Amino acid sequence: MRGIHGVLLAACAVGLAMLVATSGVHELWQDATRLGWTVAAIVVLFGVEHAIRTVAWWCCYRPASRPPPWRLFWARLAGYAVNTTTPSATLVGEVTRAGLMRQNVPTLDTMTAISVDRLADTLADCSIGLCGLVVILSHAPFPLAARLGLVAAAALLGVGVGTFFLLQRRGRLAAVLTKRTSLGRLLGNRLAGYLARSGQALDAHLQAFHADRPAAFAAAFGLHLLGTSVAAVQIACFLHGLGRPVDVNVVLEIFVVAVALDLFSFFVPARLGAQEGARIVALMVAGLPARLGLLYSLVLRVEQLSWAAVGFLAYVRLAPTATATERVVPGSSAAVRGLDR
Repeated sequence: MRGIHGVLLAACAVGLAMLVATSGVHELWQDATRLGWTVAAIVVLFGVEHAIRTVAWWCCYRPASRPPPWRLFWARLAGYAVNTTTPSATLVGEVTRAGLMRQNVPTLDTMTAISVDRLADTLADCSIGLCGLVVILSHAPFPLAARLGLVAAAALLGVGVGTFFLLQRRGRLAAVLTKRTSLGRLLGNRLAGYLARSGQALDAHLQAFHADRPAAFAAAFGLHLLGTSVAAVQIACFLHGLGRPVDVNVVLEIFVVAVALDLFSFFVPARLGAQEGARIVALMVAGLPARLGLLYSLVLRVEQLSWAAVGFLAYVRLAPTATATERVVPGSSAAVRGLDR
């Protein structure tokens, strides 16, 4: 698996280099110099997005067990840093932020909150992405085969998200993984039994959350919609920095198309190349030059690396206050122990 991710990463890096070369380094540099302090504004706005999403996560905790928002914010950044720099499809980052909260909140409460938060986040992105898919099918200059492929991918994604939603609401999400007979042969009966018991406890908490606190889930969903929408403000800042007209329709068109295309590239390590292609397509659909889409994506890379660096500093800051179990390498089996606490 690691070799496959390495090949994907290398291929994406080559694709990114080719995009830069074909767009013209000189032209890109000229456009970049026009942005000036706009880049800093875009980076800061990403911090605002993280803050909004932190409040969404906070809403997913039981009122009696909600940890300090500042700790949630730093734990979220630490998880973001891990997800940004590792080909984990968000899994390792979620384990990281759960581990950093163990000293403040029972692990079962945190795992419940993270699972609900992830569902609300995914549903929010899919809601916006659906609008983007409609724009793509209506305006993007794609051949019929590409359009059919996008529709098929969207259908598969919808089935996956819908299944995730139903399993979580019915309290059967963890059971799907922990009740498999092959788990005992793979991990041993003792560990498999522990995971099954922990999974049952998590499922019970998830089912109770959706039954008793629908308003909290709606609040988390709305906050994630707002957090995702910060990207539209960033696009407006980008266009303004280049001295181009900031038309609301153009900004929204770029925004929803970019969100839609991002949904199909979660498996690409760091979305390297995929993010660039998505922004190029999004700006071209809105009638802007392709090189500006590449430039915008490069600005987003600066944004992502900046906050990933802050996230790793946050991990170093929070980890010493955690127990020895929490100071393991993010994603190791020790990091997920204590689920039944």
